[in-house]
Amino acid sequence: MSVNLRSNSREAASLGSRMVIKDRVTDEPLGTEDERPVLILAGIDSDQWRKAELEQTDRQLLKARRGRNSALSAEELDAGELNKLVAITLGWEHVNYDGEETFSSSVIRKMYVAEPWLRRQVQRHIADDANFLGNSPTN
Repeated sequence: MSVNLRSNSREAASLGSRMVIKDRVTDEPLGTEDERPVLILAGIDSDQWRKAELEQTDRQLLKARRGRNSALSAEELDAGELNKLVAITLGWEHVNYDGEETFSSSVIRKMYVAEPWLRRQVQRHIADDANFLGNSPTN
């Protein structure tokens, strides 16, 4: 007997999952029951994540071809991780960041840089396959 390993994880991760933003101290959901702040995130198996990873690798290879030190600095690694998180953030609901209520990648980037606690929540969410497999973007 064999086990079918087909999970559609790439497709499911690319569709995205809803992450309710929680208080960084109490771990309780923020907002009210009717208006919870939510980030819509693609997962680490997604096309969006893979594209951002390939772009980071391309930058490193280009740097090596130009004869510069091909080793990435910690700052470059962090920037690459940030780029991936921005790439997989597909939208938001009931979020106001620094007066901005309209979702954009530039606001997301600013938010992830200034709010490392939120960045950690996103990293934990996208690392859990259960948040993507067998679910729709309206988890």
